[in-house]
Amino acid sequence: MRIAQYHVRAFVHLLRCGLYAKRAIVSASIASLVAGGCVHAETVVSQAFGVEKLYWNGGASDPAGGSIVGGSGVWNTVDAVWADESGRNASPWPGGPTVAVFSAAAGHVSVPSVISVQNIEIESGYTLETSRGTAGTLSFPIGRQASINVTNANAFPTISVNMQTEQGLGGRIPLLEGGLKINGRVLFVGEKTYLGTTSLMPGSQLSLGQVGFGEASVAGDIEFLAGDGSQQVLEVYTEQRRNLDNRLTGEDTRNVKLNFVCGETYTNAAKPEATIDASVDNSDFGGQTNISDCALRVMGKLGGSLRTNSSGLSEIRGTGVIGGANTVAKLFATVVRPGAGPEEIGTLHFGGDVETFDGTADATTKFHFKLFDDMTGDHDMIEVPGALRVNGDLHISFSDPDGRHREYMEGDYDLVSYGRYGGTGQLVLDAPSGTNFTYAIENDALRRKIVLHIVENAQ
Repeated sequence: MRIAQYHVRAFVHLLRCGLYAKRAIVSASIASLVAGGCVHAETVVSQAFGVEKLYWNGGASDPAGGSIVGGSGVWNTVDAVWADESGRNASPWPGGPTVAVFSAAAGHVSVPSVISVQNIEIESGYTLETSRGTAGTLSFPIGRQASINVTNANAFPTISVNMQTEQGLGGRIPLLEGGLKINGRVLFVGEKTYLGTTSLMPGSQLSLGQVGFGEASVAGDIEFLAGDGSQQVLEVYTEQRRNLDNRLTGEDTRNVKLNFVCGETYTNAAKPEATIDASVDNSDFGGQTNISDCALRVMGKLGGSLRTNSSGLSEIRGTGVIGGANTVAKLFATVVRPGAGPEEIGTLHFGGDVETFDGTADATTKFHFKLFDDMTGDHDMIEVPGALRVNGDLHISFSDPDGRHREYMEGDYDLVSYGRYGGTGQLVLDAPSGTNFTYAIENDALRRKIVLHIVENAQ
């Protein structure tokens, strides 16, 4: 009975330390394991597995033939396709703290089942994928940070297999969030369900999806680790609509690039259907957001600077806050549509300066406002507490929430407020035709507002 109790105590101790337990319990002195701390437990487990690193050799005709070939194959717990550094002593994958090294010739590695692993090292452009028709998953230990280390700066491996956090003792032990640390460039495809923070080392890039591969997501915060100041990149891709609900954290995120990239799924050139919703408070983010042919709908807060590309296929929507003090949003041939939705009035807030530019192929920047055709006169607004600098023509347009033009109320409508105004461009009103009203747009420098004037024509 006492021996059984020791085994349970050892098993629980290893789980709390975030270590794979099965073989360690067989090999270890149970009393010393329970009495020791996590460092001792990790040493015991490493000794139990007997090797610090194993090299993938699934593409070799003889995995123990004396050379590391790498290549394509199946990663399971049965086949002896893992060799030592010399390409000999091949064995099945043991799990636990052993580092899985993917080197030599890149290939497609299929995962047909649950594989316990903590640290992965990749030296070339491998693809780790779920075997067709299976629930293949990479399973990280409870309470320990896993890692993906891409050691070749030119490699850009793809991880399409799911990654999860191990479940312990039928759920009787609380889950501990270990998270994942990434060093280098890596592409995720599909939903990743591991618990905890995804941390990017300096100089690293995480692409959540890509054109031709599909979308991807991670569940927790995304942290940008401080270091030598090398640029870090987070790329978010969508083909339809997705929500970026991760908190973006870090001691200093000023050198981070946040790239929004969308697939070309448009009903027409003026209205991109691929939309990324930024719904959480990321006001502390200090990097640069780049928008490429996307509609970015900000309902939360997104700090830092912003830049759109010049194709004329980018939009900014919402009622949240974009940027912070001393930041600049540079809009190239971009349509800005305040409001939470097509029929909802709202105010879109910029935190700092806004600069507008023309784009390619005669594309221009446009601010479009919804204006109710009822007695309330409710309408959208844009707030720019810093400088609004108009370079090239800035087009102003408006319509009913349903997109049509009816009978508007006479009056003056403050559409844009700003702290300072400059630039060499002009304000151009795209006024509706066929109505019994005269429309004019004015830059009211005294009040620091752009005002729409509507006057009913005499009958």
